[in-house]
Amino acid sequence: SKSEKKFPVMSVDQVSCVSELSSVGFLSSVGEVPSENQENAETEVERIARDVLISSRQRRSQRRQWNPSYHSSGPSFPVIRLPETAPYPSATAPSSREASSQEFSDQNPLDDVRNHEEEVANFSTSDDSNIIRHERNMLGDDDIESASQILAEVDKNLGEKSSTEMGDDDVESAGKISGNDDDASSQNSEKDSEDSVADVNDSSTSSHESESSEVNVRQSNFSHQGSSDSKYETYPCLVDNSCNDRSLEINLYSLKRPHMRSFHMAWISFFFAFFTWFAITPLLGEVRDSLHLSSRQVWTSNTFAVAGSAFTRFISGPLCDKYGARWVMAGTLVVSAIPTALTGLVQSPAGLNVLRLVIGVGGSSFVTAQYWTSTMFTVEVAGTANALVAGWGNLGGGVTQIIMGSVLFPIAKYIYAGDVSSSLTKEEDARASNLAWRTVCVIPAMISFFVCFLVLRYSDDSPKGNYRKRSKMGLMPQVSTLKSMIEASSDRNTWLLFIQYGCCFGVEITIFNAAALYFQDRFDQSTESAAAIASIFGWMNLFARGLGGFLSDMANAKYGMRGRFVVQMIALILEGGLVILFGYVESLGAAIGVMVILSILVQAAEGSTYGIVPYIKHDVTGSVAGIIGAGGNVGGVIFSIFFRENDWRIGFVTMGAVAMAGAFCSFFLLIEGHGGLFTGSDSAAVLQRRNDHNEEFGNLPNISVQRESRQKKQDAAAVSRH
Repeated sequence: SKSEKKFPVMSVDQVSCVSELSSVGFLSSVGEVPSENQENAETEVERIARDVLISSRQRRSQRRQWNPSYHSSGPSFPVIRLPETAPYPSATAPSSREASSQEFSDQNPLDDVRNHEEEVANFSTSDDSNIIRHERNMLGDDDIESASQILAEVDKNLGEKSSTEMGDDDVESAGKISGNDDDASSQNSEKDSEDSVADVNDSSTSSHESESSEVNVRQSNFSHQGSSDSKYETYPCLVDNSCNDRSLEINLYSLKRPHMRSFHMAWISFFFAFFTWFAITPLLGEVRDSLHLSSRQVWTSNTFAVAGSAFTRFISGPLCDKYGARWVMAGTLVVSAIPTALTGLVQSPAGLNVLRLVIGVGGSSFVTAQYWTSTMFTVEVAGTANALVAGWGNLGGGVTQIIMGSVLFPIAKYIYAGDVSSSLTKEEDARASNLAWRTVCVIPAMISFFVCFLVLRYSDDSPKGNYRKRSKMGLMPQVSTLKSMIEASSDRNTWLLFIQYGCCFGVEITIFNAAALYFQDRFDQSTESAAAIASIFGWMNLFARGLGGFLSDMANAKYGMRGRFVVQMIALILEGGLVILFGYVESLGAAIGVMVILSILVQAAEGSTYGIVPYIKHDVTGSVAGIIGAGGNVGGVIFSIFFRENDWRIGFVTMGAVAMAGAFCSFFLLIEGHGGLFTGSDSAAVLQRRNDHNEEFGNLPNISVQRESRQKKQDAAAVSRH
């Protein structure tokens, strides 16, 4: 800052190296050079930083080329400026190393890697380090203060974050450099003579290097850089390389591959699969009249619809483990879209049952979406990510109520009825309604085909690439579908969550199937009006399920797994109470109000459930998610039978009581390495990982926006002080 010369801007890669040298003590020495020689010393820093950088990058990957904006998509760092190249130690004749450094700036660094590596290895034994050691002792008070401030800012803003770009060999090389300079740096602060520099205890240097190395080990897995076997060299999101490059952050406004593109593809495809699955439910009143069905036959068709999804959820999880989420999701969309388009051909109750059984395959898209998200995000943010994807996907079940029942059906009926200004006879109105519900189901089927194409063409199975290509390259272990299912089902936690998910998602799909009919029968609403009211239950998915996952992640950040269990238990108990209350309300307004609160609690419980799922059997996440997801459909089948055999009030009371009883399964949940609700405690490794994550991201699961804001504030403060 004292030089009048212009300063070149270092790239983020060079910043990483300078930060690493600072953490092992080298910059501490150089920073204390007398002011008249500060330019020369800092030039040496720039040269060493480049040397270590090139050595590190060549070892990491031969295929990576020089790019000054290598991490431009990563988190923002303050710009480090160093003096332009000046000869050292002589102002008139640059040494061979300095000439090599100047030449380096004008060429591709990979062309001369070997020479630079040799220079780094020889630097610790050169006479230049002795010259630096000698000139340190001429330091003045102002220079000490200035250097200390600069080093403090470097350590604060870059020290731990940028060190993630250094390899183990680079730390070792930097350690050799610091071995010659740390002692003198410590001695210089006391302004002793030159002779006393050599007597500083070497143990302090070893301790400093050990501490720095320990920091690197802890933070080295957080970066924007892809692993050596990844399709991508860098990622827009901050990832944990020790967890298969899963993302540590959720940037909702990004569509960049692979993490956020897959995130959005997961919920969009899930949305339209559910839209297709429930497309006929707001029209069941018209279907009942056209096919002359009894109420019992309608509930039987609902049972078939849910049962079809229960079976496919069991098998979709292992299929995801083996083939990846993209192909499984695409197959689900196609298989459910075809019978949906053929809905108009139904002529009998048996035909309706078979049709809805096959369409129920679309319900398994939930498991695929949850597997997909769990593959893309670490467990610390998986609760929020899974809940957002599931909530926005489930929203399709609510949107279909209003789109199919209150928009498309009236339009189609208007088209078939002709001039509605004239009065229609009862027979003409029935004919128009019959043709309308048989026609409109073609529209969601066509949309599903289009979404299937988008999923296959524009998304990834995992952060490192698609399963099919990685398997051909030998980068993935062979997965047995049967063994995957057996391993997942051998864990008792899987079945406890199976029961709890049946008590929340089972309630949701039962109300999806029943709400429109309930408001028609109980409050004498028309098809269009009942569908619009029933859609409110689904619209709460816009935020409620995400809220459940977010609360689960927040509780985990502060209390560990015990916090997740508490959130889960409270949500289920309150949900059960609201279900019972819903069956007793007598007015339309009160029923709508209770339904809104009930929807929030139901979906919050679902979100908290899948905040726990990623912790169970990491290697077979798909199978675990599939079994637990199937629990929701099994619950839906059981509750549908309750309503088929009893009146509305008894059905709601029974369903609410079962949900409240399911909440107490949390007492028996015990995940390896984590404490239970009342017993056990978290292991040291679990505590360390949680503490590291909390230090980096401030106890927030969705950290992208907050982290960026915090970094900008730090940068602004640093610029202001300089």
